[in-house]
Amino acid sequence: MFFAHSPRPEQGIPAQGYRDHIDGVSRRAKAYAEEITPFLKNGVILRELIVSGAELHDLGKLDEQNQPILAGKKRAKRLPLPHWDAGSALLLKEGQPEDMAFFAAWLVYAHHVGLGDLGEECAKGDGLWLRDENSEHIARTDQYLAEYKTRHYTATGRTISSLQFSQWDMHGASSNLFLRIALSCLVDADHTDTAENYGESLIQKSVSLKPKERLESLSRYIEEIERENPNSKRNRFRREMYRLCKEAKHDKGLYSCDSPVGTGKTTAIMAHLLRTAQKHDLRRVFVILPYTNIIDQSVDVYRKALVLPGEDPEAVVAALHHKAEYQNVETRRFSARWNAPIVVTTAVQFFETLAASKPAALRKLHNLPGSALFVDEAHAALPAALWPLAWRWLKEYTALWGCHAVLASGSLSRFWQIADFDEETPKIPELLPDTFRKELAKSEVHRVLFKREKGTMNEKDLCNWLLTLPGPRVLVVNTVQSAAVIARKLQEQHPDSVEHLSTALMPKDRTRTLKRVKERLRNSKDQNWTLVATSCIEAGMDFSFRTGVREAASLASLLQLAGRIRRNEEEDWPDAIVWTVELACDGLLKAHPAFKEPARILLNLMETNAISPTLCTKALDSEVKAKGSFKQDLINAEEALSFNDVANKFKIIDSDTKTIVVDQLLAKNLESGKYVDWKDIQNGSIQVWTQKAGKLNLKESTHYPEIYIWPYEYDNFVGYMAGILKMAETDQKGFGLL
Repeated sequence: MFFAHSPRPEQGIPAQGYRDHIDGVSRRAKAYAEEITPFLKNGVILRELIVSGAELHDLGKLDEQNQPILAGKKRAKRLPLPHWDAGSALLLKEGQPEDMAFFAAWLVYAHHVGLGDLGEECAKGDGLWLRDENSEHIARTDQYLAEYKTRHYTATGRTISSLQFSQWDMHGASSNLFLRIALSCLVDADHTDTAENYGESLIQKSVSLKPKERLESLSRYIEEIERENPNSKRNRFRREMYRLCKEAKHDKGLYSCDSPVGTGKTTAIMAHLLRTAQKHDLRRVFVILPYTNIIDQSVDVYRKALVLPGEDPEAVVAALHHKAEYQNVETRRFSARWNAPIVVTTAVQFFETLAASKPAALRKLHNLPGSALFVDEAHAALPAALWPLAWRWLKEYTALWGCHAVLASGSLSRFWQIADFDEETPKIPELLPDTFRKELAKSEVHRVLFKREKGTMNEKDLCNWLLTLPGPRVLVVNTVQSAAVIARKLQEQHPDSVEHLSTALMPKDRTRTLKRVKERLRNSKDQNWTLVATSCIEAGMDFSFRTGVREAASLASLLQLAGRIRRNEEEDWPDAIVWTVELACDGLLKAHPAFKEPARILLNLMETNAISPTLCTKALDSEVKAKGSFKQDLINAEEALSFNDVANKFKIIDSDTKTIVVDQLLAKNLESGKYVDWKDIQNGSIQVWTQKAGKLNLKESTHYPEIYIWPYEYDNFVGYMAGILKMAETDQKGFGLL
């Protein structure tokens, strides 16, 4: 009897047999691959690659040094011999560089350590490619490789010769995407089988997309809403928008949609995606949003409109706020996965998963092929420097992996028309006809005015000036710390006249604040108050203020804030204004370095142009020219199969973040080892930069590595900034957490 996982006597769980684990992983990995293959020109290679990797991924566990620990006869934190080296060595021995076995060896090597970089592997020298770094480990593996083969046959009844090694022909797909998706299938199968063995099952009841039924449900939902005010100008636009998107072309590919704010993109584009999914038998719909706080609003709409009778809303529409990705075996069950029929997530989670190299991050990627994608507020999804590579991925996923994508925004920058982004400068079809787009654009001209308040202001001057503007007002600033400082200052002056919203609040507190903001906006007698926020409220928020104020940033950001001003064309607010201001960031107010150049370009444009969405591509082109032509670092790294290099450079937020639990009851349950659902972790935590987490001396949970506990002050008004500002005031330097 050979074993794959050690027992947990304290929980009454015996050691898992090697055969049971290999069979379980192989079965699941093959099933994942077979879900994808209908969308590929040649899915045979993917299936063979994954099956080979699953069969041999734990071959090294059969070594005599590893078995006593796995059997429970000895205790150790880790196995003495790296268990992935044997499978990699055997596949390299069996295959040739031009066939599938060569890449299967990479898969086995990567299932614990990640995909790595081709150049670094080549630099190891002869015989060291995809092998462990320790020469003694390599020597032992080579010495006992034949014995491992024999033991594998004894345990499973299968020989290595039963594996298929076809020529490596991906029919146009890149090796990068192929390996990432293959590793995703293997890792998800491995982690899921391990979790089931330890009684922490991650298996959820499968819910299919059912696009026809959900589209019918969505149409009924729209009809009910339209009855409330059918003759308003905005509702007429929304009704036509829904009809046109629903009836638009449904050929798979890439499309753009530049419908202004308030025209119902959330539901109209969903109708288009469901029709396309119905035509092409797609598996899922992904809604990709730029900010975490928009998720709850969109999810609320989709759950009301798309969930069928008898279904669990959370199983149908998954809301994924954070990048919940954990490698540690005790914490894996908290990992977020893309296995719901409708996934609403952030651009950070989505695009950084596409760029990932590590197993925990890639685990969910195999759920992407054969999906319809809605990149909402695409102008804010990525920094300009990351779009060339992300655009390349989107083109391949839509051309070769069965995906369909719509990029939408009220201030859409057509970056693909700029040669620095795409040398081909392709013509991407519009989802809406030109006549309707022009009609929408014309209606936007008179809705709000744009003005600039010249000079810089500190928090005291800004607060005094804000109170002279007609309310309700919304102020958007560039950093979390600046938002907290200003909100607290306004609260000191007028306690009931300010709300605060930023990622300093954990999701459940953001949800409460959003609800309160909407209630105040519906109260016509409650006018003299201000919402202080970060850019997280600029896009996708269905509320309407009389006055907007934006710290100078990009043109797209200014236009997005304008979408929250006089959104419903309120007749008693004919003088609605969106102001641009500059802050004196020399104290507790903090500047955001990423906005320095876009702000300069915006202020120059305001001197000579009337602000409108037509300037967005011009503004982006100016940003590109100011930086010089994009360096090809990311593209070159991707083409060189330098997976770690790509993952490290492709950062939407320019640093890794840690999950920090701030909910006290949740933290208490974690520390006592009680069962906690991953959704509780998500709703009761914040994300803090890894660098800042180190400075703050945050400690990991005792029972769950990779999850941290917040030890400082937190309140439901400024969130974790309550603790940060207290420390910042002590030394007047601040931590500058963005």
